[in-house]
Amino acid sequence: MRKKKLDSETEKKILDAAMEEFHQRGIHGARMQEIADRAGVSKSMLHYYFISKEKLFDKVFENTMANIFPRINTILNSDLPLFQKIAVFMNTYTDILFENYHSTGFIMAELTVNTEKVLKMTVHGAGFNMDIFRKQVEQEHRSGNIRKTDTRILFLNMISLIILPFIAMPIQLQ
Repeated sequence: MRKKKLDSETEKKILDAAMEEFHQRGIHGARMQEIADRAGVSKSMLHYYFISKEKLFDKVFENTMANIFPRINTILNSDLPLFQKIAVFMNTYTDILFENYHSTGFIMAELTVNTEKVLKMTVHGAGFNMDIFRKQVEQEHRSGNIRKTDTRILFLNMISLIILPFIAMPIQLQ
């Protein structure tokens, strides 16, 4: 029983250290030795838990997405009226990014390099579903409250309005 607890504690230390390293340096800039040093384990112990840098990276990316997508899904699939849903989404997603500042660049970099992998892990893997949101947008159009719009473009615009300040933050600080 004690050994199992130590194992999960070690794994958590490794994942926390890897998250910091990958979020700051990306998969290509991250070094396994640096992750091992941050976690306080040997490099061989790191490889015992995670066979390769790619497997460790995948787990970190999966954990990063697991912190974001369920919360987004909950909002998009809620029965809130559309305009209230958009406001709640904007506030929640902003809070998520403040909580996970480094995840923004991390996700954007990975999206640029491995689009299919990101889509598989996020949109498809997390059960991401915009059907309710899309139906609400269509209903608001039929009611004459908004112009006809592609829901995907609306959603991307919402995300980009939130993400840009986080991506540009290093520029703003100079």
